[in-house]
Amino acid sequence: MKKALTVGSLKSQSAPAAASENDAPQKAEKASSNVAEPHENHPVPTLYFIQNGSAYSVRPDKDMTLLDSALQQGNELDFKCKKGTCGRCKVQLLKGKTILTEPNDQEKEKLDNLINQGFRLACQTRLK
Repeated sequence: MKKALTVGSLKSQSAPAAASENDAPQKAEKASSNVAEPHENHPVPTLYFIQNGSAYSVRPDKDMTLLDSALQQGNELDFKCKKGTCGRCKVQLLKGKTILTEPNDQEKEKLDNLINQGFRLACQTRLK
């Protein structure tokens, strides 16, 4: 059995279709404005480092230190104070140095010239 079409039924069905066609450019603009920032679209690069003869790879979280990111990802790094005073969390970066913040005063004091060789304190190191 066929359904009879009425002017009212055609009007209600065609009105939203017409509106959506007219809204297409606006929807495209809204969609492009909702696109995530480039750092959210691209995965965070992986950092590679060594600590006490063991190699690690970690994808650092912007809101965490390298140490906390590593621990959250199941890496068992050696650490103690998490304040930058003991130096037990010292790591030697192999890859990814450029995506990290500059060494802070605690790192400079504790590591001195080792910073030039890629050493950092994991508890103080953060993603830029």
